[in-house]
This record gives sequence, C-alpha cells and structure tokens, in this order.
Amino acid sequence: MIAAAGCGGEATRVPIRGSVTLDGAPLADGQITLVPLAATNGPTAGAPIVDGSFAISADQGPTVGSYRVEITAMRVTSKQQRTMNTATGQLESVPAYESIVPPRYNRNSELSIEVTAHGPNEFSFPLTSK
Repeated sequence: MIAAAGCGGEATRVPIRGSVTLDGAPLADGQITLVPLAATNGPTAGAPIVDGSFAISADQGPTVGSYRVEITAMRVTSKQQRTMNTATGQLESVPAYESIVPPRYNRNSELSIEVTAHGPNEFSFPLTSK
C-alpha cells in the first residue's frame, strides 16, 4: 500500500500489522501503543493484541516516522483488592491484576519501529518475561 501526504500538508495515516510473542508463545490478549518520537509529527496509535496478532487500519494508524512501542498485558491473580464502587459509595473486594509483560516493553519501553510510506509496515515483537 502506498501512502502520501494529503492536501493541506497533513500527513497520511498508514496501516500496520504484526505479531507479538511472549517467551515464544503468541500473546493471547494485550494492547499495543505507538508513541511518536520527537522527530515524528503524528498521532499516537494503538490496537488490541488478540492471539498474538494486531492490526491498525489506515484511518486509525500512525503517520510515517519513528515510534516508541509499548506493549501491555494483564492477568487476574488469586489475590483480591478493595476498591470504591463509585455508584454505591461502598468498598468492594475485586480480583487483583498483574502485568505479564516486563516494564522494558511498556512504561520503560526499549522497543521502537520506523513506519514507512511504502510499507509493508509489518512488525514482529518477540518478548521475553525474564
């Protein structure tokens, strides 16, 4: 797919897709977010990760440039936590969640990609939990 700058000088968004594995297995459920680096004038883009795959369509995709990649995934633990139910004003016990993706792939991400105008803009992220 070819994308070029549109009328009025606005950059055209492009589609991207790819895969995410954790310790060699497809990441069952998560989120990928692309955050533009300083030299990239574009929006943040993101999509769910389902069965190790993600896709962002052109209408929601990033513009051409460099992006920091953040990947997150959570799982329910056996623990409970107390939280305020805003509708009732009562404290309730709810399941606690924990991140299964290390911080080096999300809030302290070491991942980056270069999105190009001429694609194919397919990316693979083989993550490790250790």
